[in-house]
Amino acid sequence: MHKTSVDSGFHLYLGVTAFSTWILDDKTRYFTGTTDVPFSPEQSARVPTILEPREIVTVNGLNGTSYTFPAGLGIKAVALAVPQLTIGSIFGTEFNVRFFGYDFGGDFGKLQFLGGGVRHDIGRYFVKDSRLKISAEYCFQKLNVGNYSDLTMHKIGVYAGHQWKLFHYYAYLGYQKSAMNIDYAGSADASPVHVPLSNKNPLLLAAGMGVKLWIFWLNVHGNFIRPVVAAASLGFSF
Repeated sequence: MHKTSVDSGFHLYLGVTAFSTWILDDKTRYFTGTTDVPFSPEQSARVPTILEPREIVTVNGLNGTSYTFPAGLGIKAVALAVPQLTIGSIFGTEFNVRFFGYDFGGDFGKLQFLGGGVRHDIGRYFVKDSRLKISAEYCFQKLNVGNYSDLTMHKIGVYAGHQWKLFHYYAYLGYQKSAMNIDYAGSADASPVHVPLSNKNPLLLAAGMGVKLWIFWLNVHGNFIRPVVAAASLGFSF
């Protein structure tokens, strides 16, 4: 979102949104891994996902054998910048879409991001002619990280804040549902590893602010409940 208000009349916004999420939850950093056949006896252990941390876990079997679970990549945060297009307003409603894709080739494959949403000015029904702006949104995002991971997220929420000609700020309360799948093979003779994850805390609490710099709008946004996310956008509207 580049402004607290949903402007009336036709408008078009073009910009770039950059965001970063920090990997703080143990559910994302670790999973329960199980040894493969013919290793005996079968054992399970708490081991790193491909994201975190760089720790090799080894369990011992019969006749002096051992089984090693691979270490993660030690990724502390995931960051991405994507272009954004916002079109409005139709009966107090604006629509936005974000897309990014790049084929790295090789074993990694394609990095793809697709997002979209709709935001409606609900304040127009009960706080007319006021700098207080209230809007409700639905947003969808999907991220595919090569052949290794995919993340899908749906969220709904309400923005409330004040809008001036050159400055705005807002608070955000929302609900989200997300799911992540992590897939990789530890070694050539091991079975592929599949780790399904889902968010345990659906509540979103965030705040943001923005300022107009010449013809551009600069906006910053932070989500304070896990997953911790920081975002910034820069663009212009006409």
